[in-house]
Amino acid sequence: MSGLYPTDLMKRVNIAASEKKIVKLSFVEDFMLSGVAAVTSKTISAPIERIKMVVQNQDEMLKRGTLDKPFKGIVDCANWITKNEGVAAFWRSNFTNCLRYFPTQALNFAFKGKIKTLPALKATKEDSYAIKLAK
Repeated sequence: MSGLYPTDLMKRVNIAASEKKIVKLSFVEDFMLSGVAAVTSKTISAPIERIKMVVQNQDEMLKRGTLDKPFKGIVDCANWITKNEGVAAFWRSNFTNCLRYFPTQALNFAFKGKIKTLPALKATKEDSYAIKLAK
C-alpha cells in the first residue's frame, strides 16, 4: 500500500516540486487531506462558535441563574467564559463538530474530481449559460 503514508506523500510532492510535475493524489490521499483540512479549520474557528452559542443561550442562562446580567457584547462573553470556565472551554464540543464535519468535507472534496470527469457533467460549447453554471 504505497502512497498512504505522510512520508511517501511528502517525497512525491518534493519530487514533483523539483521536477515541476503535477501530483495526482489517490482517492484515499485526497479524502484524508481534505478531512484534515476541514478538522483544522473547525478547530481554529471553535472559539468563535463557542462564543456564538453562549450568546444565543444567554436568556436561558439568565433564567437558570448561571448568568447575573446579559452580555454587553462578544468581548464581554469571551471574558466571562475565560473567567468562569477557563480557556479550554472555548473548544468545548469541538470534537463532536469535527466528527460530524470530517466525513462531510472529506467526501465532498474527494468525490469532486471524480464527478467532474463524468461526460454528462462536462460543459460543452452548445450549452446555455444556465446549463454551464449548473455543471
